[in-house]
This record gives sequence, C-alpha cells and structure tokens, in this order.
Amino acid sequence: APSQGVAGVATITYLSGLLAPAVTGWVAHLTSLPVTFAVLSVIVLTTVATAGALRPRTPLGTPAEEGA
Repeated sequence: APSQGVAGVATITYLSGLLAPAVTGWVAHLTSLPVTFAVLSVIVLTTVATAGALRPRTPLGTPAEEGA
C-alpha cells in the first residue's frame, strides 16, 4: 500500500538522520577526516549508480503502470 511505502521511507530517513553524524564522527575518529570523506563519497556514488535497480522492470513496448 502507498501509505506503508511512505511510512517506510520516512522511518529510514529519520534513522539515517540520527545515525549518519554519529557514524561519520566514529569513522573520522578511527581514521582521519579525508578518509571519512572518501568513504562517504564512495557510498554516495554507489547509491547514485545503483538507484535504478529499485525501479520495477517493464517489458519493451509496454507502458509502465500508472501509480506504481
């Protein structure tokens, strides 16, 4: 259901907003700030590169369903 999807995205966004600064600081403490920014860059680029994998596949010539 769409409402469950919205709730799931909101939960993940909220948790990442709480955890990301703490994990970033922890990694920076263990290594260094340049290493931390390099790790964050790799994570962001990987996320951008693989984002299309979550899109539902439709056969060629078939229009995607509305509202899906």
